[in-house]
Amino acid sequence: MMFLYSIIILFLGILINIPIGFCLLLASLIYIILLGDIPFSIVVHGMFAGVDNFVLLSVPFFILMGELMNQGGMTKKLFRFASALVGHLPGGLAYVNVIASMIFAGMSGSAVADVGGLGSIEIKAMLEDGYDREFSAGVTAASATIGPIIPPSIPIIIYGVYANVSIIELFVAGFLPGVLIGIVLMIYIYIISRRRKYPIHKKADFKELIRSFFDTLPSLLAPGLLVGGIISGVFTPTECGAAAAAYALFLTVIIYKEIKINELPLIFLKVAKVTAFVMLLVSAASVFSWLLVRGNITAIIAQGVLQLSTNYFFILALINILLLIVGCFIGPIEAIMIFLPVLYPIVTSVGINLIQFGIIMVFNLVIGLLTPPVASVLCLVSNISEIPFGKMCRAIIPFYIPLLIALLIITYTPISLILPNILFR
Repeated sequence: MMFLYSIIILFLGILINIPIGFCLLLASLIYIILLGDIPFSIVVHGMFAGVDNFVLLSVPFFILMGELMNQGGMTKKLFRFASALVGHLPGGLAYVNVIASMIFAGMSGSAVADVGGLGSIEIKAMLEDGYDREFSAGVTAASATIGPIIPPSIPIIIYGVYANVSIIELFVAGFLPGVLIGIVLMIYIYIISRRRKYPIHKKADFKELIRSFFDTLPSLLAPGLLVGGIISGVFTPTECGAAAAAYALFLTVIIYKEIKINELPLIFLKVAKVTAFVMLLVSAASVFSWLLVRGNITAIIAQGVLQLSTNYFFILALINILLLIVGCFIGPIEAIMIFLPVLYPIVTSVGINLIQFGIIMVFNLVIGLLTPPVASVLCLVSNISEIPFGKMCRAIIPFYIPLLIALLIITYTPISLILPNILFR
């Protein structure tokens, strides 16, 4: 009952837009006060313990990589290459939209960064080519869900830390599900494009394709070099983050010269602010999670769910529904830190693989970024495309079909375990 008061405080704080890190701390403090037998010093110790993890050092480096790639002209080059590759197919620019997002996902690891970097370019090009504004915006928003699945991915790093599973295996596990999401979206785009008779571009000649490929090659090499370096043991996931940032800095400042040296301090400041926000979340959530376990809340919830059923497929369906609802209100990182301690005993009790579950959990929560009332990706696309938020909500509805189909495949098949089993077993 006492913990229920803390939960109410937590969600009231979220509803009135108090930063969720402070909401978690406030809820934790309320619970400690109500219990009366826990010293307040446990909050400080818990916050420190939450961020005292070597792997978390990679977070600011991956954030920096995404920011540098975003501001360093990578997006235009990627879009030109993707256009030369598939722009001649029916609904070509919509395919370009998805493929560009798949490539950019290997650099940013964020749905919001994907939309912020590629969104305006993609939507403008599609509108100029005769595509419906709502369809263009819907494709852009839906394809952004690939960002946190294909590595590097900040939500996957946070999941790996909290679930105590290999970050390397999680990164590798995300590749095929990310490609699957792109393929399912492109099948849906093909069906719609044939019905609406969207324009077909002239096929790029071989010289143009090769030119755009080599222009984009340094960017295309980034994901392969980084993940390949981890798998081969050249560097750890943390060192991978530093290597990623250094490579992005080299590309954008030295090779492409899109970012000036005097612009770097502002970029570093922005990255520092984002990192501080993420680390506050991690430290606050670690205290909240400790209290969940100490109060036996996680065990009580697990027992309640398992009394309903211990069927593997039913439990997964129940978890998917819960996470899809949670994702409508809370961002992926916050949701992982709050709900993973609750779901962990349920998942392990029915034998769900924790690597596979990491991809399932992140994808569920990323779909939430497209779902009102919060829908941060939808809000950003609405702003870029100049579509009122209400119309934007209607525009994204058809794209839930391919996204949910992809979610079912990722949930009920071992697609996310194929590469980890090949490489690490």
